[in-house]
Amino acid sequence: MLVYAWNAQMGLMFANGGPKTTEGSLMAANGVNLSLARQDDNDKLQAALVEFATDLSKGNAQPSKGATFVAIMGDGSATFLAGLNEALKRLGPEYQAKIVGSSGYSRGEDKFMGPANWRDNPQAAMGGEIGNRHPPAHVSPNVFHRLSEGVRDRRTASGSATIKNSRLTHGS
Repeated sequence: MLVYAWNAQMGLMFANGGPKTTEGSLMAANGVNLSLARQDDNDKLQAALVEFATDLSKGNAQPSKGATFVAIMGDGSATFLAGLNEALKRLGPEYQAKIVGSSGYSRGEDKFMGPANWRDNPQAAMGGEIGNRHPPAHVSPNVFHRLSEGVRDRRTASGSATIKNSRLTHGS
């Protein structure tokens, strides 16, 4: 199974015990033998599913090429499936990708928030400022806030938390 590097899939990864099902894991206890591999590129995820389906369509009952399953974010599934199913239909009408379940939940760490007028008119975001009080500890502030030129630090009134601000510029 190919998966994003996305917090919502941590439950699946924990249940598996790692990239391959480990002895004593929830998956192993239920007779599941699952290999997980990271893939963040939707084009590659789709290609892996098409490769599996193509091998299956040629009579191979247990294809070893491609991917049997992928895990993606639910809000992107309509676009992902539309493109994938367009490619699969050349194999025959029985080859259609479907959503079969969900293994996670996101608390929104993967979203971008701004005023409603930025959503309604993206050009209104030009020159706007954004902030993050708690960047992930494992991400360098220089990498995390590479949205524009001029990143600057500021201390809150209490001095206890750093706020990173970035200015949105054309092409960000």
